[in-house]
Amino acid sequence: MNSSGLALANSVRKLIARQRLSVGLIFLLAAALRVVVAFWLPREIVWVDGERYVAVAQHLLEQHGFGGIVDNRLSVPTQPVLIAAVELVFGQSYIALRLFFAILGAATCVLGYLLAERLFDPVVAFIAGSLMAIYPYYVYLFALFEYPQPFFIFIMAAVFLLLYRYLQSKRAGTLFLSGLCLGLGILSVPTALVFVPLLLVCLWIWLGRLPQALRHGLILLVAIAIPLGSWAVRNNLAYGEFVLVNQAAGTNFWVANNQTYFDFGKNA
Repeated sequence: MNSSGLALANSVRKLIARQRLSVGLIFLLAAALRVVVAFWLPREIVWVDGERYVAVAQHLLEQHGFGGIVDNRLSVPTQPVLIAAVELVFGQSYIALRLFFAILGAATCVLGYLLAERLFDPVVAFIAGSLMAIYPYYVYLFALFEYPQPFFIFIMAAVFLLLYRYLQSKRAGTLFLSGLCLGLGILSVPTALVFVPLLLVCLWIWLGRLPQALRHGLILLVAIAIPLGSWAVRNNLAYGEFVLVNQAAGTNFWVANNQTYFDFGKNA
């Protein structure tokens, strides 16, 4: 490469290294694509799951709580809370819901950039954030309000970013915040429970000393238990039975993987 080419490459690297500029470009690109899709989608619920979450959100807005066990059997609590919060501010507007999640998607790309920057370098982070911004599946998913996965991806990005900061600082408060976010992540997609034992093992490996690992492990478990345990206690009081998050696991397994279900003409 000649001297002018090297100079151009160095100039590009310096621009990318400016965190605020990179973050701003990624956010604007991600937001623009998701907002376009949000306006392109029909002004109605696109996927059937949205009907369930909107119904639970209406229960909340009408001060009837989360509704009965039938409403919540296949539901998760974070999505109707977010829908109810948006509708409380903007009224019943599907476009407002889609724009909210579009902006959440753009913020998720920024978290991806920040995480990649700490793991690698600003150039890799800019590439990672840009790919997240234009990835078609993410563009479409984050323009919807019918699924809890957009918030789950956002909150799990925060979990890992906080964990990385914890590894650098060893501050218990940072670990506690990460645990709170993980608890919310589990309330969005319950299979995230698998991270809990894995993180406890990782703490032992990272810290080396068992007494310190036990103390910090307890901090992590308490943080996770605050949102998760509160929801489980609420379910026990409301329904008279133990429901950690929901009762969807067996139903989803049956519907998605059972040949007999499909043979009877059901959509599986």
